[in-house]
Amino acid sequence: MSTVPPQTPKSKPPSNSSPQTPQSRTSSQTIESAPRSQDDLKNLLYTELHGHVFESKSLIQTVFPVPTQVEIQVGKAVDDFVSNFLSNKTDGIQELTKKDKPERSYYDPFCSLLNAAASIAPQDSSSPGHISKLKFTTYDKPVADKSDGKGELKPDFVGCVHGASDANQERLYFHDISVAGGVKGNWAEALKQASTYGRSMLELGSRWYSLVIVYNHIQRKIRFCFFTRMGLFLTPALHILDKADLKSFVKGMIGLVICDEARAGFSTFQRSLDEYVLYNLPTSLPRGEWWKVDKILWRRVCILGRATHVYLLILALALIMNMDTLTNEFKKVTVSSGIDVNYTTHMQTRSKAKEATPNSHILHTSIGHLNSPEEHLAHATHPSQSRRSRRLVELDKISNTQTSSSPSTSQVSSDAAVQLPPSLAIELRKSIEALSSPDWTLAVTWTEARGKPIVLKDSWPLRSRASAEMKMFEAVQGQHGIPDILGGFTVPHPTDIFSDLEDVQICDDYYGKQKRPTCDPIVEPRVQNYLIALTEGESLVGAEPYDIGHAAVDGIIGHFNLFLNGHLHRDVSSGNVLRMPKVVQRSRDYIQKMNACFSHPKVQNTGEFIFLLEYMSECLGFINDGDQAIEWRKDRESGRHRSGTLPFMSQRITRGWILDEFILHTAIDDLESFAWLVLWCALYGLENPSNLEALWIERLTADDLHQVLDRKTGIITDLSKESTRLTMPFSKPLVQLLPLASDWLSLSQEAAERLDMFLLTFVANSQYETLEDVIADFVLAKEFYDQLEDLSIDFYTKYLWTGVKFLQSRKEEPTIKSAT
Repeated sequence: MSTVPPQTPKSKPPSNSSPQTPQSRTSSQTIESAPRSQDDLKNLLYTELHGHVFESKSLIQTVFPVPTQVEIQVGKAVDDFVSNFLSNKTDGIQELTKKDKPERSYYDPFCSLLNAAASIAPQDSSSPGHISKLKFTTYDKPVADKSDGKGELKPDFVGCVHGASDANQERLYFHDISVAGGVKGNWAEALKQASTYGRSMLELGSRWYSLVIVYNHIQRKIRFCFFTRMGLFLTPALHILDKADLKSFVKGMIGLVICDEARAGFSTFQRSLDEYVLYNLPTSLPRGEWWKVDKILWRRVCILGRATHVYLLILALALIMNMDTLTNEFKKVTVSSGIDVNYTTHMQTRSKAKEATPNSHILHTSIGHLNSPEEHLAHATHPSQSRRSRRLVELDKISNTQTSSSPSTSQVSSDAAVQLPPSLAIELRKSIEALSSPDWTLAVTWTEARGKPIVLKDSWPLRSRASAEMKMFEAVQGQHGIPDILGGFTVPHPTDIFSDLEDVQICDDYYGKQKRPTCDPIVEPRVQNYLIALTEGESLVGAEPYDIGHAAVDGIIGHFNLFLNGHLHRDVSSGNVLRMPKVVQRSRDYIQKMNACFSHPKVQNTGEFIFLLEYMSECLGFINDGDQAIEWRKDRESGRHRSGTLPFMSQRITRGWILDEFILHTAIDDLESFAWLVLWCALYGLENPSNLEALWIERLTADDLHQVLDRKTGIITDLSKESTRLTMPFSKPLVQLLPLASDWLSLSQEAAERLDMFLLTFVANSQYETLEDVIADFVLAKEFYDQLEDLSIDFYTKYLWTGVKFLQSRKEEPTIKSAT
């Protein structure tokens, strides 16, 4: 390579082969996020859905098809209804045709129109309709629950299967509302408002997708709005005084009323039963079992994207039956066969790991994956496969090897299985047994999970990356800072009816006077994945300072093990770095043989990490959730939407987001995120923060990128001065963690500077003008990634050395006892 003066590489939007994904602002809400008002949400959701709003003429008949026999049966009634309405002969709804009246005056007439159209649907017993008793009524009051902590949403009208007649007297919950609706005279504003309802219905209503019906009383037009994890799908605006449009609307209402619950968007694998939220998992033959949500460990509330939720689950009947009795009732692993599936799991024995650690607990679990996302897509769309088979993953076998004397990589308490009083237990058991259970087609009994709570991660990755997370964790099972994963699978669901639409186009009404997307509409198919883990995690927020530091260092070690195995996490946050209820102990031999940070060729004979041997004998924390993870040396299909967790993002990534520039996400950016994680957990756990601390919390949780970046810059400046650190009004937990946070933030500045100089120099010394071009060159990319790996390892060493020295300097012992 020739030597030339360094130049600033030109930036350009990432190409389809770029290993990065464009950032965008979203409504993403976590457990610790600041509450938002409806007005705030409307603006954020507009940005979140920008470029992901699709209009389709075939949408309504695709989602709610009316069978031919039903069309024949109701044909005359539909024609009569349309004729009478257009002739102004339909009682109670003539007011809809009048303009310039107060918005509120249209609520009752529009509900009358909805009910009249729905009543045409056949009511005989042969109709399969789950919501055949759907009734609409004016609501116009706040719902009883909310997903944001502040914004009380108030639909203009609601459609309910049960309780609609009481909607004027009672506040309803979102899981009681089958369809929400609103009336507005401006489409852009109406669709923003509808998105707030759709978002909460997805979050709180056990749904695959949610339906909001909107009426524009100025234009006298109706739209069906379907909110999915792939975006917003809209029908064209249907004019109530146009014969063809009115007929399409009536047929859509008939299709809605006669469809089954899955086609109406309700998940058949999740239920709300009084105060319980239940998940059905394929842990028995053939209909699965219901598991109760005992605790929400993490959630990301949004419409578009992965929408990750993590729960601690206990077997629902364990509330009633003795856990030992339950354990004896289940058989060994059983798998159904003969299923045409999109990818297949197979057991990998990892014989080398077994030979290396014959007395250690190693979980032999794998989820199926094809050799590449492209192969996955090609297989998934093969014309000979049914839609059902494309959404199923067969779990061939789950096996485990454990001796009574070997230390487990996770210890999960069964304290959550609290016995109920006999009368309540009998009532609950009857209710659970009365629930309709889905047919998984296959069944696997996980004997490992018996008698224990399990952790369920529920998320919506791109279909092309459905197996990426499990593949990543599978490669590092048993290593320090990594959760104990039992298995994972794709849930059968009907949302491909949206991704398979062939006539989608941009909806100009959504954007109003704002700039519309310039690119062609592209729907990115997503699937619902369940990932099952045995490692129970607890938030670091509010934990003792020593434990926050300990878990953070463990998280970096886990992150390093992933990195050396070719994966970059890219979303270090308070929801993804957790602590276990009890410390897990490991032997020196186990540590050296099982961890990439000792066995990888890059570090095996260097002795760089020998200082970790004693420290790694006890593991408290782990890094979780690979939603955003990539194979950092490989190009991949680039998603058009990605959201990290803003308070923890590195300054480089945040600045690149603001400037809309291509920024290569590296391990150095993730290491900086650990510094913000420590500071955040200390700040957010304060009961009575000082004014300065409250200001830091407010700015770090802001939706405005400039505020977040400015505050981070200010914090680093403040903490870089020892005199400032000593005089500022900090609370005790923050004071105890400031040395670690300050040292790591100082390292982050050094690392970012060296990274930027490396990138500038490497591009300048190449034949290319941009970093993207360098990465696209296969031969040059290998040299680039090798040097980037060396730079990253250097800073892993510095972060870990600083973290371990900090913990050793603390005289306070951890507040939790070691597991035996």
